[in-house]
Order: sequence, then C-alpha cells, then structure tokens
Amino acid sequence: MDAQEQADRLELMHLEASYTVMFDTKDAEGWAALFTEDGSYTPAYFARTPHDVPPVGIGRAGLLEFAKSFPERTQHIFGLPYFTIEGDRAAARIPLVSVGVGEYGTHVASQLYHGYYDVQYKRTAEGWRIHRRQSNVITQADTYQGSGPARIDPVSHD
Repeated sequence: MDAQEQADRLELMHLEASYTVMFDTKDAEGWAALFTEDGSYTPAYFARTPHDVPPVGIGRAGLLEFAKSFPERTQHIFGLPYFTIEGDRAAARIPLVSVGVGEYGTHVASQLYHGYYDVQYKRTAEGWRIHRRQSNVITQADTYQGSGPARIDPVSHD
C-alpha cells in the first residue's frame, strides 16, 4: 500500500466517522455536505422492507431535507469498513448497529437493528464524498410504548 492509498483510507475513515457524529447529533447541514452534489441515500428501515426502496434523498438539497425531517434520535455504531479504492472512486461495506428512538403522537417507538452499509465514494474538489449509500438490515427489533393501540404503521412510520 503506497502513501496515497494510506492517505485515501484515512480520509475515508474520517468521512465515515463524521457521518455517524453528524447524523446522531442532528447536524443536518454537516451530514448532507458529506455527500457529492448528486449523492443519494437509500434506507432499509426494517428487515421486511423490500429491496426496491427508492432513495430518500437525491442531491444535497434532498439529503438535507431528509436529515432535517428525520424524527428519531439515533446512535450509529460502525465496524471497520472494507474499502476498495480505484483512482478517484472507492467503495466500502461497513458493518453497523443502529439504535433509534422517536416520539409519534402519544407513543414512543424504538428500533435496534444490525446490518451493513454498501457505499460508493467519489473524490471531489472538496475531498472524498459519499456518492451512493444503501442500508442493508439483517435483523431488527422494534418496541412501542404508549397508551392504547399504536397510531403508526410500524412498516412505513407514517
């Protein structure tokens, strides 16, 4: 591994560390800035979500809107990414555990899941940025607390 690849890997690691901190602290602007101008994020909130889920945000404006409207408080815990780097493009698979808690009317919902992200990156004038990110859920556990029947659809969070 040459010096350039070492520098690229360190920059990509910092980018991923920034992802967790910025999303979990609700820094929507900072989080959206981690993506390319035409970047996208495709979630898989639940293990039963079909694999053809559309991206929730395309481009920084769409990603910013998604992050600002995300109702849950989260804690992302990443494993070590497996990076492949080819010139100005890179890819990674990143193991993760995520915990989310949100209030929906009179109910509190919490979610724990583990899985991985598949990520594509591009080197830009700003440095490495996330181009495409896809969540892949392996297992999940959901709980709902409140009075009476749940008023939300646990699949869509609508």
